[in-house]
Amino acid sequence: MITKLPRIFRFSLVAAFLWISFPSFSQYKISQIIEENQIKIKKPYKYDGFLMNEFSFDLINKNIPIEFVAFQNQKYELIFCSSSFEEVVMISIYDKANPKIKIAEKIIDANTISWTYEPSMPATYTIVYEIPPSNTDVEHKACMIMLIGFKGR
Repeated sequence: MITKLPRIFRFSLVAAFLWISFPSFSQYKISQIIEENQIKIKKPYKYDGFLMNEFSFDLINKNIPIEFVAFQNQKYELIFCSSSFEEVVMISIYDKANPKIKIAEKIIDANTISWTYEPSMPATYTIVYEIPPSNTDVEHKACMIMLIGFKGR
């Protein structure tokens, strides 16, 4: 059926579909964020991997908890980096064994898009991203990436 339509009309349909679908595609490139921030891992640390969390700024607050295990006889450097967004995201770090005591915190926003943290001891850490509602009242996607660097003690 669509093959019987004039060529310009078929082109217009495809273009309209792509234009309508474009906002649903990610507005950031994860590989680019990783590459730009991976260079912050300096010797004697070695890049070990990353953990990515994608989320939406919508109409409600949300907390996204993740865990990181710092093993004995290893020293770690964690680099938190974000896709660009205007909202203020709070990163809070807790020792899982003592969840009421906040070890560290940092605000990530349009001006501060990365933060380097070095866990001081072997432990399981709970890291919480506190995601506020969209400040534009328009839902949009974003991500936080935690790069992991390590070295033996």
